[in-house]
Amino acid sequence: MRKKSRLVITTALLVLAMLFTQSMAFGVVWEFGTAGSGQNPFTPRGYLIDIDGTAYFLGSNYNNSGSSVAYSGNHNGIDYIDAKPAGGGTHTFYAMTDRNPWPSRSEWIGYEQLFLFGYKDGRLIPNFNSYVNTPPVRGTSKNISGSNSGWLFEISGLELDPGSRYEFGFLRGMQANNGITLVLAEDEAGGLIGYIQQTENAGLTSEERAKYNNDKYLEYDFVSRWIRMDDGSYDVRTVPMRFSVQTYADLSVWQNAAKEAQDFLDGVKEADYQNGLYRRENVESLQALLDAYNKRAEKQVKLMLQPQANNNQKAMAEDLAKALEKAKSDKPEPGDLTRLEALIKEAKELYQTASANIGTGNGQYGGPQVTELGKAIESAEKITKFNTQGQIDAESEALDKAIKEVKASKVLDPLMRFYDNLTGIAVTAPIGSMPDNTKMIVREMGDETPEYKAASGNLSSSQRQALYYRIQFFDGDKEVKPGQPINIQMPIDSDISTKSLAVYYVKDGGALKKVSIKKAGGYALFSSNVSGDFLMAGAEATEEEKKQTDTDRKQTIIAEKDSDDNQIKENELESKKKKKEEFKNPLNNLLKEDEPESPFSEDVRRESNPIYLILIAIAIALAGIVQGVRGFRRK
Repeated sequence: MRKKSRLVITTALLVLAMLFTQSMAFGVVWEFGTAGSGQNPFTPRGYLIDIDGTAYFLGSNYNNSGSSVAYSGNHNGIDYIDAKPAGGGTHTFYAMTDRNPWPSRSEWIGYEQLFLFGYKDGRLIPNFNSYVNTPPVRGTSKNISGSNSGWLFEISGLELDPGSRYEFGFLRGMQANNGITLVLAEDEAGGLIGYIQQTENAGLTSEERAKYNNDKYLEYDFVSRWIRMDDGSYDVRTVPMRFSVQTYADLSVWQNAAKEAQDFLDGVKEADYQNGLYRRENVESLQALLDAYNKRAEKQVKLMLQPQANNNQKAMAEDLAKALEKAKSDKPEPGDLTRLEALIKEAKELYQTASANIGTGNGQYGGPQVTELGKAIESAEKITKFNTQGQIDAESEALDKAIKEVKASKVLDPLMRFYDNLTGIAVTAPIGSMPDNTKMIVREMGDETPEYKAASGNLSSSQRQALYYRIQFFDGDKEVKPGQPINIQMPIDSDISTKSLAVYYVKDGGALKKVSIKKAGGYALFSSNVSGDFLMAGAEATEEEKKQTDTDRKQTIIAEKDSDDNQIKENELESKKKKKEEFKNPLNNLLKEDEPESPFSEDVRRESNPIYLILIAIAIALAGIVQGVRGFRRK
């Protein structure tokens, strides 16, 4: 019983101690987070601005606009506005809170101006609260806050300057109608333990009153986080409840300079360039600079504070003034029209001749080319000495090209065309340079012939591959020589490297004379004043070069199938086919042994291609086999 009595007494003493401690700790302060009916601190919700009937939050990193207080750390709201509304006058701002301060209470009369503060470019705005209308009104009554829990202080009549940054916030001196202020109280150890509370029955202690008076003009810090420590102290994290907006900078300095430059540009006519009044490149440079600076003014300078914006506008205006002065005063130097004028004269004469003789007949000109020449003449005649030399030269080139295209479109006499199926060598010669019935004979001289040995002996050691061709023309049995230069197209042998390829005309005794060639599509192209012996030589081709040469030649053959030249070749081949029985090969007589003047030796005949003989032999053999099989079946 005695132990039980001691336990009861001890428990009772502990309860009394706890009650005494609680009354001491919470008698004059509200410990945030423990709540009681109506025992919540006053909380700001931010600043709004009304633009054409629509409300926008001002820019802030602290988003307390929702139904519950939250610290987000994310940007929220608009950043820039015009210094004056579109219709003139001043902007109207609204400071929003979640509770209604009670300025009508007798003990708070005179404190209604302690609610808000305002800064302009980092300096306090004098008498800022004179722009604040109290008491606040419900947010829904103005259809602005979007929350029926919000209260709005209207801030009106404040004139904003361009290029200035305005910041707004709440002061700690504000008190909600439940008697709780924004000022945090301190416990005996000096730690923050709650908001100061003023009630009907309990006044502030002298220390709390002193703290309130000392801190009431300070900016309110929103409590973003608090932790009660094991020792009873509190770790409180706060962030400033500050909202800001910046007015667009005044751009009149730049706009005045830009207007002067634009007025000049609008007045420049094409005739001014033709008359040498202005240099075109200077005017174009002025326009480019104006466009670039207009964009910079709108995208960058407009967002600067006014002092910085003024410095930028001054520098831009000075640059523009220099460009404008140069565009006005720097006259163009006369260009050199000598070549262009000569081309215009030539072009007009050609146009007069060609335009009267358009068609597809011999000696006539192509219609499209003549039309383009007329346009080129018209364009060239607009050029004056006051155009830039670059423009003059460009027009000269265009006119020269048009002249050449008209000349090239003239239908010339047809060419004599020769083609050898076995070697793939093709030759063209001007009509009239040889008799109409002339035929071409091409022979490949083997490496065992005396001619081949004599010529190849004059090649360099690197030219290991060589082909020897004899190209001749005959009118009946009589050899004829071209009366004018002929053009020869010779297939490049795939074993010969195109990098070291060379073609030689073979003289008497095997002497070599190098021929100037062009390489295209797997062929060597060159011109010769005479027919006769030609040697193609070069180093041995790599496998890659062999493949490329074959590919180039195949592509050229495919392309030629649709060309007019190919049609002519087909016509000639068809004609040769019809006359095959009538045609007597002139070599029949030339190869007779009793003809000492024969240009071919027995070695040449042995080197002739036997493919046709082989094919005939195969055909005869197959026919024999077929007959044998039939006979066997009959038996």
